[in-house]
Amino acid sequence: DGKDVTKYLDKDGNLVDDETELTISDGFETTDGGKTYTKTFVNVPVGTYKVTETNTTIEGYKFNSEQSVTEAQAKVTKDESVTASLKDEYTKESVKPEGHFKWILVDEEDNNKKLDGAKIVLLDENGNELKSWTSTKEPIDLPKLEPGKKYTLRQIKPSNGYLRTDDTEVSVVSENEKDQLVVDGIKIDVDTVQIEEPMTEIVIRNVEKGHNENLPGAKLQIIETDEDGNETVVEEWTADGNKIIKGLTAGKKYTLRTISAADGYSEVRKDVSIEIDEETGEVTTDARVDKDGVILVEDQKSNPERTTADSSTRTPGSTQTTTTTKKDSTTPTKKNKKKNKSNKKNNNSSSSSTTSTSSGSSSSSGSTPRSTVARTGDDSPIDLWTGVAGVSFMMMLACLIFMKKDEEDQA
Repeated sequence: DGKDVTKYLDKDGNLVDDETELTISDGFETTDGGKTYTKTFVNVPVGTYKVTETNTTIEGYKFNSEQSVTEAQAKVTKDESVTASLKDEYTKESVKPEGHFKWILVDEEDNNKKLDGAKIVLLDENGNELKSWTSTKEPIDLPKLEPGKKYTLRQIKPSNGYLRTDDTEVSVVSENEKDQLVVDGIKIDVDTVQIEEPMTEIVIRNVEKGHNENLPGAKLQIIETDEDGNETVVEEWTADGNKIIKGLTAGKKYTLRTISAADGYSEVRKDVSIEIDEETGEVTTDARVDKDGVILVEDQKSNPERTTADSSTRTPGSTQTTTTTKKDSTTPTKKNKKKNKSNKKNNNSSSSSTTSTSSGSSSSSGSTPRSTVARTGDDSPIDLWTGVAGVSFMMMLACLIFMKKDEEDQA
């Protein structure tokens, strides 16, 4: 009846009502190694045919639409052959597809040890977050990285027992049709970025109070306490020099506990607290720390009291005991330094007073009577000085009498 009817040509050359898409696998042939593909239909009905390319994507190549032909028409007449030609122009794509470049987190000292549990984000040049991941022990795919642009891999949360790393700057350069990773300004020959993470580390030494030298023999523990107050012993050892402990979780508080002090000593404090900053690795503690950052656990001698006898003031058959008052043994911290200064002042005044008691047998036996002597903090023999003063006075008196007598003789 002369009306136009739209039909579609299927892969076998038959006209059908439904739109049909053909791929290279549907009978296309090539004679030049894949540069050109041809599909031949025979005995097709007369009519005008339109061929349209619907998918031009080839991985690793950029499609140039302005130089390409993606639509063509061919008018088929009886007993004649006709060709509809399409043309695609591509250039090799310098931007690698997602997954070509990868990243993985490793131990700083042992790169064969892969780390998991850290949170990492990828930022663009403007600081916008492009993607985030939680690290695993397998390499993780990076998205497409465009040459000439700078990206940053930033650690938000470190792995358990490790410290947060510095930012890692990543970019891609394209040379001789080959893309190469640049990590922190250095070209690398592999396609995986290794981010090195340092393990936490603290050093502990047992010492005598007020000293820094090693005091062996104390039994110490590192204790972790959960939210319910349950304690778990993380590390236990007998002190003998510097003890290095690695792998404590940064940002978590631990207790350093003295189970038993060194032989002949007692602990100054039973427990001290320890916390590691997850970014800097600095340790916050209420224990004393030396100039090298070593945490010092202090012990004090078990019997600081002394017993002395002053022979210069002892009478025959008597005993004498001098008691020295203990001073506050608390190690000064930022919170108690002021308090300790006050305690020192009070202790200085109280410890300067001592009591000496002499005793003997009953007076009926003719021995020296019992006497109580009050003394100051000066340990000088006061009886001796009293005797010396008395002798001096008697000599002065004798001189005066002699002079008086001489004057009377002259008169």
